[in-house]
Amino acid sequence: MSLGKRLKEFAENNFSTIADFTQQLGIIRENAYRYFNDTVSPGSDILIRLAELGCDINWLLTGNYSVKKSNYVNIDTIENNNSPKILEYQVFGTIPAGRAEIVDLTDWIQKMVIDYSPQDHALLIVDKEFGYSMSPIIQPGDVALFSFNNKIRNGRPVAARWGESKGALKIAHFNKETPNYIHLFSSNSAEPPIFLHRNKVKLYSIVAFFLLGRDPQ
Repeated sequence: MSLGKRLKEFAENNFSTIADFTQQLGIIRENAYRYFNDTVSPGSDILIRLAELGCDINWLLTGNYSVKKSNYVNIDTIENNNSPKILEYQVFGTIPAGRAEIVDLTDWIQKMVIDYSPQDHALLIVDKEFGYSMSPIIQPGDVALFSFNNKIRNGRPVAARWGESKGALKIAHFNKETPNYIHLFSSNSAEPPIFLHRNKVKLYSIVAFFLLGRDPQ
């Protein structure tokens, strides 16, 4: 087992979530995954903090325990031992966006982990008066979950902010012919696109929508 895998084992066994672990350790989530994947190794400052959190540094570095192994379970884990660390859902299949057959995966042992930590994510409510540019896909009153750290991808929905108080939920497009500009499109074709200089706009990746604004049928 590598150093990164031992560190991940320590984090999973002693903290309720990865977000809790990174907060206690004083690092960002991305750096934790770099350690877990053995992309980089923790330096002396991180090792000192890990020791303060109860990690056996000799075991972490070599795989050998300094003393006889004992199972440490923190009080939060004891009090919430019936609660899952993350949300995990079974994948039922794939569904086309055009004319094709649905692929049934219910017999497969396949699951998807939903882990949107409040340390890295927040919610935006689509304005009920000025929220029609993304209709009919997203409607006023719906809720968008956005990430502070996820990479912005071409053709995917974003929360854009520019100027002192301007902002919008749009679909981001990057054109190689105009690399210094970002094109923000709407689902509603009646809405004209917005063109902004990269240095004038801040983008946040939308990772999920909750259709809370719909009237019951």
